[in-house]
Amino acid sequence: MASMGFGAKWRKWILSCLKSASISILVNGSPTREFSIGSGVRQGDPLVKGKSPKSCLYGVGVNSVEIEALARRMGCQAGNFPFIYLGLPIGTNMKKFSDWAPVIEKFKKRLSKWKMK
Repeated sequence: MASMGFGAKWRKWILSCLKSASISILVNGSPTREFSIGSGVRQGDPLVKGKSPKSCLYGVGVNSVEIEALARRMGCQAGNFPFIYLGLPIGTNMKKFSDWAPVIEKFKKRLSKWKMK
């Protein structure tokens, strides 16, 4: 992060947020004891190793040339709209029913599996 121009104070804040986080999980509806989060694979982390970028940079109201230049500088990819985030389409016209169809279909599949159980 230092190589990307982030200041020491900002890096210290982020590091303290990451180190101080703790979670608990529900087992049969009851929470377990809290435990610290260590580094490891988390939701959204890529499973591909090597030179693959970990993130995408998206811009609103910014031309694609500028987005690509910033993405290169940060060591990530330039993303395009629309894209899927947590299973939901981002950057589409959600007023159209056809854009909701994939989301509704996923819910129907999951509900049918749940009902079978």
